[in-house]
Parts: sequence; C-alpha cells; structure tokens
Amino acid sequence: LMGIRLLQQAKMEGYNEVLYLHGELVTECPRANLFAITHNGVLLTPDAGMLQGVTRSRVLRSAATLMPVEVGPLTTATLLAAAEVFTTSTTRVMQRVSRLNGTLLTNAPHPLARQLYSLLLHDLHAALA
Repeated sequence: LMGIRLLQQAKMEGYNEVLYLHGELVTECPRANLFAITHNGVLLTPDAGMLQGVTRSRVLRSAATLMPVEVGPLTTATLLAAAEVFTTSTTRVMQRVSRLNGTLLTNAPHPLARQLYSLLLHDLHAALA
C-alpha cells in the first residue's frame, strides 16, 4: 500500500518509478529491475531486493555477451556516477533513467545500452516466434 502511494507521489513529481533505499544502498524498484553501466563499460545491478524475473534474466544473459556484469551492492553514488542507468520490466522492456532524486543523469544513451536493447528485443521476438 505504501508503494502505491509513493508511486502516485513520484508520478505527480514527473517520475516513472520509485527506488527503495536502505541508507545509500539500492534495495528495489517495486515494478522494475535497475541496472547501471559504468564509464568503463561494466553492467551493474543490485544483488538483493530486486525482482528475479524473466526480463532481468534475459538482460543479464544478453549483457554477458557484450560486457562484464557485476551483481552486488549498488549505491546511489554509483548510480549518479554511472554512464547510463536504466530499468527493465516486461511491459516497458528497457527504459532510461534520466533523473534520480531531482539530479539530472547523463543525456545521451550509452552505446552498450543501445546494443543491449537490440539484443534484448531480438531475444524477446525469438521467444514469441
């Protein structure tokens, strides 16, 4: 119930998703999985609290063919310093995060994120065929 209220408030402030934190550690998004690509081309995602769904599995599998993948603790400072931050879900596939608590994140999509998106779409279309 609290998550629904927080999401409503976030939408009124122009956000599409709520990010739950425990101190500086990212713990979960109620409707999506969170990923970051570092400036060194490493994909990061939290190890605890995230939905362990089909889309997350597809992203991790596809990403491993493009770049190193690290699943572990993720902080807000890491997100703010990332080259790109995005969420994934079954309904939205892959969506860039443009702001975090009012702070504008990088403006241009990272080339690895574009490649990952293409791989993910190919994987999803193959699964539906």
